[in-house]
Amino acid sequence: MRSARTLAVLLMCGTGAAGMGQYWAPLQPLAKLHSQVNVVYGDSVWDKLLVGGNFKWAVVGADSIYTAGAAMWDGATWSALPAPVGVCGGGNICSNMYEFMRIDGRLHANGAFVFWDADSVVNESFARWNEQTNGWERLPCVNPGVGGMATLVPHFPQDTMYLTGYRGTLCGYDSSCVFAYVGDTIVPSPYRAPVLHHGPTSYVGFAFKYQGVPYITGLFFDPLQGQHYSFMRWNGAAWEAVPGWSTLDPIKDVLIKDGWLYVCGWFFEAGGAPGNMVARFNGTQWQTLGSGLLAALPASTQGVALDLHAWNGDLYVAGQFNYAGGVPAENAARWDGSRWCGLGGSYAMQTPGGKANGFTVWRDELYMSGGFITIDGDTLWHVARWLGQVENCSAPVAVMEAAEDDEAPWLIPLEPGQWRLRLPAGVVGQLAVWDAQGRLVLMQSHARDGHVVDLAAAAPGVYLARLEEANGAVRSVKALR
Repeated sequence: MRSARTLAVLLMCGTGAAGMGQYWAPLQPLAKLHSQVNVVYGDSVWDKLLVGGNFKWAVVGADSIYTAGAAMWDGATWSALPAPVGVCGGGNICSNMYEFMRIDGRLHANGAFVFWDADSVVNESFARWNEQTNGWERLPCVNPGVGGMATLVPHFPQDTMYLTGYRGTLCGYDSSCVFAYVGDTIVPSPYRAPVLHHGPTSYVGFAFKYQGVPYITGLFFDPLQGQHYSFMRWNGAAWEAVPGWSTLDPIKDVLIKDGWLYVCGWFFEAGGAPGNMVARFNGTQWQTLGSGLLAALPASTQGVALDLHAWNGDLYVAGQFNYAGGVPAENAARWDGSRWCGLGGSYAMQTPGGKANGFTVWRDELYMSGGFITIDGDTLWHVARWLGQVENCSAPVAVMEAAEDDEAPWLIPLEPGQWRLRLPAGVVGQLAVWDAQGRLVLMQSHARDGHVVDLAAAAPGVYLARLEEANGAVRSVKALR
């Protein structure tokens, strides 16, 4: 399947395929979203493409739909969400919506919005959907307007999610830059230390675990060391700087893929970072992804990578840049493990310096949001569907592979479509299973010896099972369903 798709792309490129919209297509019917679109999210539960930003209206033909910063598309029609998350003032601009995600099956929204909960109490930045009331509700406790929490992270599933931002208080706890969100409770982060609470400028962006170790990004001052840091991890007793990260430049997104920790943002090798806008880490060493990403003007230390997305085994990056691996790639690029490819298109932006904000996959197709009005002359109004064709690809580069553990078989067949994990005592990890198309069909944290992998309801075919242990060791095996 993959080789056939690649051959088709090569044939199209070889014949000099021309014409408008050969790389990206608009969503039909076209919805005119007057302002920025920050996020697209493919929701498999509602089977809708959710779109969020600061747009007050979606204009579809002669109809104007009041959206209050969020809309959804079912493949044929546009509509507002069943209930608005926040409220809008005058004009066509609303407070920004930044993220949608599902946590424990429940849809969550994160942004700069304000809404009144069922008790008429003002709540900021966070909301979750209540299927019983068919409306939005606050998280377990109010996030007050004077609080500092603004971000719900990470953007990929983990057992513990985090509310992060500047110093603030939640649920009556002492002020902090990070609180843990587990199940239906919010509690202080268990990794409290002066570095997270010193001064009003301390800030946490991302909080997550990699190889079982807590990591945080942001800007922190360590009063014991007398230094600022932007990327730290918990060593079991205290926070320490992540080895090899020698810059205060901001990280904009993180992703764990194939045993590696990927980061992107506004950082460059010239400033002491281990890569240009994007790099990866195995817990010990950093590695560049070729020459990374660069902007053409005004200088190579301009531009930013904003979003990382994994799909069909490849890494997709969105942001504001002009080159990936030394070849032209405007605002969107793909890393296939050894080379960069641009996703194609010439952009016309709503404002100078516009950018692509992020990706999502819905119904097995890739979608992108951003500040663009047109691509290759086609009007798209901030949301586009990729047609699967790349424009330019760099020469392959040699990269270090993540260590694989090929010990004795660890996935033992049981009934048809079921297997049992056979692991050494005490080994715990995160289990993920993909189908032959690269789609994630199962994820289980804290998988351990005796855990049953059940694919009885899955379609027949070949599946890849991969277990990443807390210590970073990786086990992978193919299973036939």
